[in-house]
Amino acid sequence: MNLNAGIALADEIEREIVDAYLEPGQLFATEEELRPRHDSGRSTIRQAARILEQRGVACMRRGVGGGLIIMQPDPEAIGRMLAMVIGSRLGNFFDMLRLVKATDASIIPTGIGQIDLTACDTLREMADRNEQMPVDEFLMSRAHWQLLRTALGAIGNPASMLAYQTWNEINADLIPH
Repeated sequence: MNLNAGIALADEIEREIVDAYLEPGQLFATEEELRPRHDSGRSTIRQAARILEQRGVACMRRGVGGGLIIMQPDPEAIGRMLAMVIGSRLGNFFDMLRLVKATDASIIPTGIGQIDLTACDTLREMADRNEQMPVDEFLMSRAHWQLLRTALGAIGNPASMLAYQTWNEINADLIPH
């Protein structure tokens, strides 16, 4: 089995999926439809399906009604991919900080009014617990990221979750723990 063939096929199928504008949960094609369409064998099709699943694009469902099913976008997987692209173009740590400031300036002010009182109480309790933690525990548990995720979840803006997931992935690559 040729790994490059699987990657190339995954790239090709991903482009087709993007062009098809399918919703999560929809069937893209069955394995039997994909083989002649892409002139590929079963092992290459399955390898491409595994790659697409790892990318968070689609997964292969077995059985009746099965086939390549469009997946719900996963902010963590998308954030990792964006982090690789953005990180490869960042010159240094200060470029990352400028990215974070730009994200904060555009996302936080627009969503802060959407947080309800229960979420505010939850955030306040988390912040209080974080302040009581020893520094080592705070850093190891990534408490700041957990608090931020909770706050962004309360805002309910998927773009904010994606932006901060990407920032977190870049941060993990640039800043040693």
